[in-house]
Amino acid sequence: MSIVTSPTASVQTIRAAFPALRRTHGGRQVAYFDGPGGTQVPEVVGRAMLDYLYHHNANTHWGYPTSEETDRLIEGSRAAFADFLFCRPEQVV
Repeated sequence: MSIVTSPTASVQTIRAAFPALRRTHGGRQVAYFDGPGGTQVPEVVGRAMLDYLYHHNANTHWGYPTSEETDRLIEGSRAAFADFLFCRPEQVV
């Protein structure tokens, strides 16, 4: 099994991807790390969440096009995480 590596992004590049990290207080950049609360998300994630909610949001395992899209998204996500975790998709919940 080969592991893919990529170049390390600069702190500035990473910070720029997170709208919440553009905040300043007293003239200084700040970051509020509140654990798994989820407030620090990259802008691309927020856009993807809105796209899903506006265009694809549905219950799973129904015959509606949006349900089928949701099922495919879940399956694809499990496959991606399984690849990342070196396990099988059915082991990802």
